[in-house]
Amino acid sequence: MATLLPMKTTIETQQMRVFVAVLQRGGFTAAAKVLDTDKGYVSRSVSRMEDQLGVALLNRTTRQITPTAAGSAFYEKAVSILSSVAEAETDARAMSNETFGNFRISVAPEFGRMRANKWFQKMLELYPKVNLEIVYENQSVDLFREGVDLAIRIGDRASSGLVSETVGLIEYGVYASPGYLEPTSRILTPEDLKEHDLISFRPREDAKILPSWSNLTPTANWRFHKDAETREIEKTTRFQSNNVFATRQMCMAGLGVAVLPIDVAELIEPPGTSKPELIRLLPDWSVEPTLVNFLFPKSGMKDPKIRNLMAIAKQ
Repeated sequence: MATLLPMKTTIETQQMRVFVAVLQRGGFTAAAKVLDTDKGYVSRSVSRMEDQLGVALLNRTTRQITPTAAGSAFYEKAVSILSSVAEAETDARAMSNETFGNFRISVAPEFGRMRANKWFQKMLELYPKVNLEIVYENQSVDLFREGVDLAIRIGDRASSGLVSETVGLIEYGVYASPGYLEPTSRILTPEDLKEHDLISFRPREDAKILPSWSNLTPTANWRFHKDAETREIEKTTRFQSNNVFATRQMCMAGLGVAVLPIDVAELIEPPGTSKPELIRLLPDWSVEPTLVNFLFPKSGMKDPKIRNLMAIAKQ
């Protein structure tokens, strides 16, 4: 028996997209920008939808726009409907395997600079019909509510309703500047680090927030591996940060020895520099790497944009 389609609704999906964009971006101007239209169109679209529904969806003030109770309920339904429409579009596009359309990605600013920006550049070069919007942020994001197609995260696993695909590793090494090493004793084993000033990079997922009254001091906890042997080093640090480039800067300034991502430590800046500004120590000892994961809705497995960016990242 054929399934009967529902009666035609008075609200179109484009109106829903406009309304959702207004709330997600916090205003008509920002919504118009992301929708590539003008503020007047956005305002008229929302007003027309309110007239059609016979209820106010937004509280408008000079300072902010917030949803009414009816607007909040409508927003939740609209996000769900638009997600289903996007999934249907993805299924249809996957049949043609053509890569095109808008692609919104969330990534940590430091990892963007460190590696992901090169992926985005390659994506734009290979697929001229793709439009990228990169949201640089460190906090976790609700992909469905924020309209994000893909989140690139370090070490994070997928939450409910999301797929996690590992696309690479961040490998680490021990580094110091030539200026720091010249007057100091040689570093031949992990134990030698105990005699040196240490600079510690602690990723956000590992960082512990200490109250202002705490007398606990930042400590480096480094574990090294060589064949079947493991050595652990624990010592108070002179500098500790969850920003990898700040940690690198202190190391380059000759203030101590640091464990850094190899990508960052050996980054050649400015262009034209003949060699890295840091020297790698203990190359025979490895530090446990960190996973780089793509997080996306289950429907994303069929999206050529995600599949192709994944292929670029794995190269």
